[in-house]
Parts: sequence; C-alpha cells; structure tokens
Amino acid sequence: MRTLRTLREIIYCSILLNKKYCHILFIAMVIPHIPCYCQQGVVKTNDNTHQKNKIIFEDDFSTDSVGKFPNHWLLYASSTMDLNLKVSLKNTNGYDIAVRDTNGEHILEIHSHENNIPLAPDLDTTNYLSDTFNLEFDALTEKERCDVAVTFYDAIGNYIFYNRVFGTGEIQSVLSMSPDDTSFGHCPETFKYNVWHHYTYRYINPSISLYMDDDRIYYIPDCNFPPANLTITGNTYASGNPSVRFSNFKISTGPPGNELNRILTDKKFITHAIHFAVNKSTIMTSAAGFILQLAAWLKQNPAVKLEIDGHTDSDGDPVANLKLSLDRANEVIKQLTRYGIDKTRLTAKGFGSGKPLQLNNTPEGKENNRRVEFIKIAN
Repeated sequence: MRTLRTLREIIYCSILLNKKYCHILFIAMVIPHIPCYCQQGVVKTNDNTHQKNKIIFEDDFSTDSVGKFPNHWLLYASSTMDLNLKVSLKNTNGYDIAVRDTNGEHILEIHSHENNIPLAPDLDTTNYLSDTFNLEFDALTEKERCDVAVTFYDAIGNYIFYNRVFGTGEIQSVLSMSPDDTSFGHCPETFKYNVWHHYTYRYINPSISLYMDDDRIYYIPDCNFPPANLTITGNTYASGNPSVRFSNFKISTGPPGNELNRILTDKKFITHAIHFAVNKSTIMTSAAGFILQLAAWLKQNPAVKLEIDGHTDSDGDPVANLKLSLDRANEVIKQLTRYGIDKTRLTAKGFGSGKPLQLNNTPEGKENNRRVEFIKIAN
C-alpha cells in the first residue's frame, strides 16, 4: 500500500505543479480504508426520486454543523503533510474546509491556502464506480482564476484522465495514455464565474462526457481503463483567497440519461435540489444549476406541460405552510419563465405538509418532506 500511496502522491503533485490557478480538484484514487456512513438525510431513495439509478453517494450538507468539516467526507492528507495542519482542518471551526450557511442553506466552502488537500466520500468500499455511472454536483468558482476539476484513477491507483473547468470557461483535459497531449475547449457563453452551475460527468465504458447545465461540452471516446473512485480538493491561489463552493453532490450507477425523462416515463419527478430560504419562497442560489437543467429539458420537450407542487414539513402553522408551499411552487415557475419557458405550460399547487413522504418526527424525515414535485399534465 505504501507503493500505491507514493504513486498517488507523485501524480497528484505533478498535476498541481502549475499554481497559476486556484482550483477545487475532484480526484479518483484508491483509498486504503473508507468506512461506511450510510446515514439518513444524506442518501435519499424515495419512490420516484431515484427509481432507475442506484445512488452510491449523495450529500447536500444539510445535516452538517455550520463552520465544521463535513460529516460525510474523509480528509485524505498526504503522509508528508504537516500534522498540525491536518488537525486544524479536521477539528477547528473549519479553517480551510467547512460547511457554511448562506441564507439558511448549507454549502461546502473551500479555502485551501495552497495546501492541496483531497477529500473523499465516506463510503464502505474503495472501488465503487461501475462501467456506467453519473457524477453530479453544483459548483461555484468565486473568481476567474479558480477552477473545478475531476480526475479519475483505475482500481490499482493508475491515473486515467482529468478534466478542469476554469472560472474563465476554459476546459483542460489530459489522458494518461497521452499525458503530453493536453486538449482544450471552452464552455458556452452562458457560463460565468461566481454563478452556480450544474456539472454532470457521465461514464459509459469506455467513454466519458461532461455536461454543463445539461449541455454536453466535452467528450472523450476512450478513457483506456474504467474509473474506480474519486476524491475532491480545493485550492486557492488567487489574491484575496477566494473560495470554490459546491452542493448537491451525487454519484449514481445505472443507465445513463437525463433523470428528468422520468417525467415522461413515470409522469412524476421529485427533487430535493431546489432549496428555499427558511420560511420564505426565495430560491437559494445553488438551485440555479438544476433550474437551468429543467429549463433546457422543457425546451427539448416543447409539448410537455407540468404541474409544479410545493411541499413543506410539519413545523409551524398548517395554514401558513399551505400558502408557503404554493408561493414556492410559483417561484419555481417564475424562474423557469426567466429562462424562456412559456408560463402557460406550468401550473403551481401547494400542499403544505399534507402529503409527507416520511414521518415528521425526525430532522431527516422533515428534510425529506421539504421537496418540489413535477407532475406531467395530460395533453
């Protein structure tokens, strides 16, 4: 295992030698031991939410304490890293890597101070990716010279492929079979830094695609070897020490394709990706990626009409919750119309706490009941 760790460190350091940019890096590697967390409130497998795909890992940080290191991630620090730094990252009030509260919504915020520290999802197996999988998350790069990157390794720790998306919109990719052949691309003009975007990496052996807000922007036909696992890390080199933030992290296996197509097959789709301010209808900024994705899907399916249903937990006055749920559904409609969707295709309903998915007697149950549902209206 010492040999594998040394190999990872050599590759990892070589990737990060160019410190021109501040970045958050998603790396897939073999990790010696990763215990299982599998706690309620992190992985959601409700009726119509995830019927087609198996969810390997999902975290929106809603159960984490603000200012602390996220509960469902592991700190995978190099053996050469200063021990005091490891302790400060893991045990102090989130000096570099911490969950933050933004108007009632929890996100992960990373200021790495050039320490290049990877994080790993806390899972019960080291090689959890399959021949077909999707990696999704919402991310925001605060400055142009920040980036979001994903790197994949095979089951024995060999570097396969890494991809970086900079705040400028530039895309950089390198394959292990041709490490000297770095390819470049660019995101659509709609991509902006300091704005939330939805990233999807879709792997169908042996190819991998990157989608940005539901638009495919990069494609590798052959990754050489199937990826096995991943970690994330944040790096901040720009002046002022800006952050990179992310939310709604999910890894799933199963058939590829837009999950929103369940609206066509199941006539119903449930999401927990649209977060609202506490006791308000204000949509949080991290939901922008999902709403962009939904708007793009509606444009691709112009005949579809949707009923948008708001649901709350049981806290507070039932009458007030009924109004709040309707206001939230109408706010979703308002956002979709801003992206060019005809309002006549959309209808809002609010049910308050009247249709719970789970009992409202635990924080996890309440969290699961706070949701938005999309019902296909028969033509």
